Amino acid sequence: MKKKLLLTVNIVISAFFLNAQVTQLDNNHSLGLESPVSNTKQIFVSGTASTIWVTDGTPVGTIQLSSVILFANGIGSIAPLDGHYIFAGNTVALGTELYITDGTPGGTILVKDINPNAPGSNPQYLATWNGFIYFTAETATEGDELWR
Repeated sequence: MKKKLLLTVNIVISAFFLNAQVTQLDNNHSLGLESPVSNTKQIFVSGTASTIWVTDGTPVGTIQLSSVILFANGIGSIAPLDGHYIFAGNTVALGTELYITDGTPGGTILVKDINPNAPGSNPQYLATWNGFIYFTAETATEGDELWR
């Protein structure tokens, strides 16, 4: 009985002194956590638009990194590499190609246009190993092959 009373009193006192605040960081983008970029930034993927976002935990610091659409084809569509993230992204002009981000809009760029013009090279199964990124991509002449 004493333990329950002590626990109840502790919860009430903690709730009184706790000044927690809940803040909405995004509106209608259905952001889902992907992975941390650093100790202060997290990468998120929009469930509604399949775009990549970053947040520092504040509304002002929650931004879309690029209009490139994440090619969410299941296994290995995004992978970490030396403080950056590599992902398969899609644009109308290039199709699906390989992109890299450092968590800033200016640092979110095309790595290589492997198969020029749409539909692109369709990079898949991204994996990091010994400081390199490995993935499959296809070209018109060679088909689907392993790339590093």
